[in-house]
Amino acid sequence: MLDKDGVILTWNPGCELMKGYKAEEVIGQNYSMLFPSFLRDKHLPEKEIAIAKENGRYETENWRRPKSGELFWAFVVLTKITDDSGKFVGFVKITQDQSEKKKLHDQLQSKIEDFKRMNTDLNNFAYTASHDLKAPINNIEGLSLLLKSELENRVNNDGISKIVELMHQSALKFKVVITDMARAAQEESEHYTYQSFKDVVDDIKLLLSNDIKTVQAVFHEDYAEAPFVRYPTKHIRSILQNLITNAIKYKSPKRKPEITIKTTLTEGYTLLEVADNGMGIEEEDKKRIFSMYQRVDNDTVVEGTGVGLGLVAKLVEGNHGKIEVESKVGKGSKFKIFLR
Repeated sequence: MLDKDGVILTWNPGCELMKGYKAEEVIGQNYSMLFPSFLRDKHLPEKEIAIAKENGRYETENWRRPKSGELFWAFVVLTKITDDSGKFVGFVKITQDQSEKKKLHDQLQSKIEDFKRMNTDLNNFAYTASHDLKAPINNIEGLSLLLKSELENRVNNDGISKIVELMHQSALKFKVVITDMARAAQEESEHYTYQSFKDVVDDIKLLLSNDIKTVQAVFHEDYAEAPFVRYPTKHIRSILQNLITNAIKYKSPKRKPEITIKTTLTEGYTLLEVADNGMGIEEEDKKRIFSMYQRVDNDTVVEGTGVGLGLVAKLVEGNHGKIEVESKVGKGSKFKIFLR
């Protein structure tokens, strides 16, 4: 029982068992003593009294502080009481320890968040698989056409051997992607392992060798400050492959593509910068290029689904990083990937 101002009038054995205080320690004290300090600072005891007085009843779930100081989660009902003449005389306060319920609720919420994350990972994997499989298939297709041309001419046996070897390498890379797909389907989440930027980029350059040769792309690379990053293997590969593919795909028709890749350490992140001298991006398009299935319209017809940069953004943000772009139309673009 409380009086009109929240002063404790009675204290039964249940209160003593739950909160650890004996009756003589609390009777005459304001019931705010049972609140943790962070709730008292918000004047919650006074607000509860005011609401119960006005509405006749107040109930809530919140933290309460027993004598031991170890907080417990409580379900509280505060009920206004009157005497026989209808005069307001105080409150009845009932408290139930709901700590176990709170624990189970938090565990359930944690599982829900885990499932949401897993669902996001599955979506990212679907986008990654569909997007990453296109490059080796296109490469094998292009090499097959070259081989057909060489066979028809029947004059350059060295050329045929080289093309066959490139086809073989592309097929091997294709198998790696398929293997990663099977492995990822069996794993709940990606494992973080140390990746060499140079090794990843070298693999991608081999995968895209036919496209690189066709456009005569030149690479400038500097991994001196941050040669490694602890990151999921298929994620860092997909990020770099998409950025390099776009640098080639959206090259300027006026010059050979130059792709600059640099890694540094900054403010708790490993900063990966991929710059090109391509067509560039209009200012109004910068905000939407990281959305799935959004493509930038331009005068050059370039095949694409709009998945690439959206996928990069999903992978980076899903691993607690961030992505920024600097670009000038006709001059090129620089993508800054902050890897956590």
